Amino acid sequence: MNTLTKMALGLIGQLTPKPAQGDAAPALPLPPPQTGGGLPLMQALRERQSQREFDSAPRNHKPCQT
Repeated sequence: MNTLTKMALGLIGQLTPKPAQGDAAPALPLPPPQTGGGLPLMQALRERQSQREFDSAPRNHKPCQT
C-alpha cells in the first residue's frame, strides 16, 4: 500500500456525513413484496440462462486518444 493510499484511507475515517439540506421529495408508498409463488433460490440459479450473440467480423480497435 503506497503512502497516498494510506493517507486517503486515514482521511476517510475522519469524514462524517452531513444531514441533507433543502426540501426532500415526498415518500412514495411501495406495494408490498410478492412473497408467494416463484422458484426456490437454488432451482432458479440452476435454471437461469444467458443468451448472447457475437458478430463474426473482426473488430478494429483503435486506441482512445485524449
